[in-house]
Amino acid sequence: MRLLILLLVSAAFSFAVETSVPYAGLKAEMEKRWVDAANVYEDAVWNDPYRVDLYLRLADIYAVEKQYEKAADTLRRAIEVAPDRTELYVKLSSVYAVDNKPEKALAAITSAVQLEPDNRAYLMAHAKIANWTKKPKIAAVSLERILQKDPDDKEARLLLAKSQEWAKELDDAIAEYKQYLVKNPNDLNVRLALAQLQYIVDDIKGANETLTTGFKAVFKEENVIKLQQNNDINQEVPILLYHCIGETAQNSYWIEKDEFSAQMQFLRQNGYESISTADLTNGILLPRKPVVITFDDGCQNLYTEAYPILQENGFIAEIYLISDAIAETDTERKESSSAKLGETGQYSVTKYLIWPEVKEMAENGMIFGSHSKSHRMMSELSNEDIAYELMFSKLSIYANTGVKTDAFSYPFGSGNSKRSLHQLLTKYGFDNAVAAEGGLDRLTDMDMLNIPRIEIYGAHPSNDRQSQGVSVTLDATRPADQFSAKLNPSAAERLFQKSNRLTAAGALNKALATIDEAVLLEPNNIRYLNTRLHAAGAAKNVNKTVDSAERIYVLDPDNATNILELARSMVWENDLDGAARYYAYYYEKHPADQEIYIEYAQVEMWRGDYASSLEILEQYKTEFGSDDQYTITKADALAWGNRPSQSFELLAPILQKEPQDYKANNINTVALYKHREPIAAVASLEKVEKIAPDSNENSFLRKFVTTESRTSVTGGLEYRYDSDKVSIASAVLGGKYYLTPATNLYADWRTDHLRVSGEYNPEPFGTEATHNTLHAGVAHRFSSLLMASAYVGASSAEEHTDAALGVTLSLVPLDELAFFLSYDHRYFVVTPKTVDLGLKDDALRAGMHWEQSLLWYADVGIGYDAISDDNSRWNVDLSEKRVMLRSQYWGIDAGVSAFLYGYADQSLGEDDGYYAPESYQGYYLTGSFNRALSGNDSLNLLVNGGFFKDNNMDNFELGGSLYLEGVFGIYRDWMFRASAGVDYSGRYYDTSYRGASVQMYVTKRF
Repeated sequence: MRLLILLLVSAAFSFAVETSVPYAGLKAEMEKRWVDAANVYEDAVWNDPYRVDLYLRLADIYAVEKQYEKAADTLRRAIEVAPDRTELYVKLSSVYAVDNKPEKALAAITSAVQLEPDNRAYLMAHAKIANWTKKPKIAAVSLERILQKDPDDKEARLLLAKSQEWAKELDDAIAEYKQYLVKNPNDLNVRLALAQLQYIVDDIKGANETLTTGFKAVFKEENVIKLQQNNDINQEVPILLYHCIGETAQNSYWIEKDEFSAQMQFLRQNGYESISTADLTNGILLPRKPVVITFDDGCQNLYTEAYPILQENGFIAEIYLISDAIAETDTERKESSSAKLGETGQYSVTKYLIWPEVKEMAENGMIFGSHSKSHRMMSELSNEDIAYELMFSKLSIYANTGVKTDAFSYPFGSGNSKRSLHQLLTKYGFDNAVAAEGGLDRLTDMDMLNIPRIEIYGAHPSNDRQSQGVSVTLDATRPADQFSAKLNPSAAERLFQKSNRLTAAGALNKALATIDEAVLLEPNNIRYLNTRLHAAGAAKNVNKTVDSAERIYVLDPDNATNILELARSMVWENDLDGAARYYAYYYEKHPADQEIYIEYAQVEMWRGDYASSLEILEQYKTEFGSDDQYTITKADALAWGNRPSQSFELLAPILQKEPQDYKANNINTVALYKHREPIAAVASLEKVEKIAPDSNENSFLRKFVTTESRTSVTGGLEYRYDSDKVSIASAVLGGKYYLTPATNLYADWRTDHLRVSGEYNPEPFGTEATHNTLHAGVAHRFSSLLMASAYVGASSAEEHTDAALGVTLSLVPLDELAFFLSYDHRYFVVTPKTVDLGLKDDALRAGMHWEQSLLWYADVGIGYDAISDDNSRWNVDLSEKRVMLRSQYWGIDAGVSAFLYGYADQSLGEDDGYYAPESYQGYYLTGSFNRALSGNDSLNLLVNGGFFKDNNMDNFELGGSLYLEGVFGIYRDWMFRASAGVDYSGRYYDTSYRGASVQMYVTKRF
């Protein structure tokens, strides 16, 4: 770049030469005695400091000697004595440019432009140096000045367009490119640059129009696929697919140079002659043993390694280029590092060809086709996008080589990914197109726009394709049988190839049936089982998918690819627990596989094991650093794991950069809901549904976010019976009406019928009593921090009536910490006698829930009851629990709990018909078991066991409880909930207390 600028500037300017140059200096220059010449001129300017011509000679000498700082210093001295001499600034700019000091070079040429603002050469040099210093806006000012003087200046117009492009002023750049093309319509490279910008600004139609205008140069007027009239229609043509050739195999897509050479020798020695795919369509007589040798992508080593071997054996090859990957020069050569190097965790670097290499190979018989512009999956693109990919790549190849290509290779090998794709290929002048689906095909069966190929893979230890392709090392220990077998397949192999072609054609069920036949012939062929696995997955036959993966696992338990496929198959089957087992196995054996961490973490998250998911993600961060995959997956796990605040922190920069990102908005919706912001969550949900209205995830997300805030009516029955022969039968009916997701009105009616047949019922009280209550209230969430509800109503207890009222406050200062406080004024509904007496209860409750981590959590509750018979009750409840298991269907928690309560006057309780020990304490182990039957149905079992004692007992006695609950229709319009349980504990006036209860509720949502 520096030399280029120096030459440009030197060619543009001629400097005035003063007279009377010292002869000794001139003679020394002619003899290249630069030091002597410099000394002569230094003496001269010492005596006459105004000799600008000598300063210029000195600067040139120092520049030749690469003493750039001395050259610059000399020119600065000259500028001090002649500040108006423009050529001094220009020469100084050149010296700084050669010395790789672009900022100083720009400052110097700026001074020259200020002295001569209309000098085109100075303005052009100023623009080029400004672009070099990454200041394209400054460059644009100079170029616009040139164009004001001469609007037809082609060089300035083109450089202005490029400067505006580099300055991200894309609309201005597009306008300049268009104006340039008005005068230079046949400049295909500029046409490609314009189309690229139009595509970036989402003007796909404009991009295609730009390409179409220049497309006549490469479009074939006749694009008719001819029949193989002169050939045996049953003739088979092997078409081989390679990618990269190297001294050593970097990954499974690479073939070692010696191996490739041996394969080409095998073809030549066995009478094969290479042809092109075009030869299959142009009706010429094919050789007796034809073969088509193809390469995808355009790796640099095709030129350095494969090209000489092909020439040695007299073969041609067809090379399909990703046009975006091909650069102009070696210094600009592009590379990809996406191919993983096995156990090391490193990545291979694949460099691509450059256009001069492509042109040389084309001139020597190699054939070039398109592998698209940017190697995107065609099935994911619109027809306009596909047209752009096809035209752009075809024009690029022609513009840089003069080759009019009519051959195409599908990115990712999928030839039937879009029905209209074949029509577009024909429209844009492609006679034939090759896929990666393996197989040997007869001419009569061959679809010229979906030609099957035999994919050849390398023998690298990381080869995860060995079971699908062929990897050979042609030496004494491994003869050419494998390679030969690909060219002359067995009956099972033909079925295998036919299955691949059927898959490519979209006949998925037929493809699966065909590969089933191959597996019957060779049941232990891992390659066939692998294809069966993929065919079953494509046909959504989950049973055969898992069966194939498990059979492969038996044959090759250390096959990394299969373990991974088995894990993925189980995800498809929705067997997340099975998938987690195999992901864990693969993760243990392949800790360097970066991709697997994210998949494994997602499966653990889907199972509800958020702690394990985050642990895997932290290991990912340790090994590979923090990237977008890590961030978005961690945000997801935190949102579902009730850590929404942390999720927001991770999502914020993503949503700021990409506000329409579907995944980030989906997670943000969950986080808002978990953060107790129902209105914001619904708004976010609606945004998600607009971003991707057809996403399958939207349905569940809507149910998850909105179910709780749907208006509903609930009715239920309860029954309890204990060893005191007290029974309570209750009926409940209530409803909620949501004004907004944060506000609801509610009403509840309840009736309790109490009956006793035991000895604790002295006269004059009866054996039965009835209690009724009806109240209405309002609940409102003020913020994620605070929620409150309050109700008022009336109650009756036999002949007594009273108001019913209550209020509850919920405070959540942190995601991990929540408090509640409630007050209720109600009747003391415990036994028929308490109802008959009309005893009232003023109950005050407070509690705390604290999640110390995703695995540990604690609950604390305290209460105080003031009973209208002047008795009172206090209680304290404590528990610490740990998450023991979270899986797809099971959730198990275990912990320890304790409670302590007591009444102020035990005798009052005895007189008024209720159990009122002065103190009662219990210490027990607790376990909860949740079994998810489906996304809408679950069973819950709570088991407690420990020691209990009241103040009148000498010793603790064993006791416990067992409760089972079923919930059916968690997100449906109708939900049914039923529970049953038993209690057993000791007390002073009886050997034990035993109780049993059942409850049933039905909810209708609207």
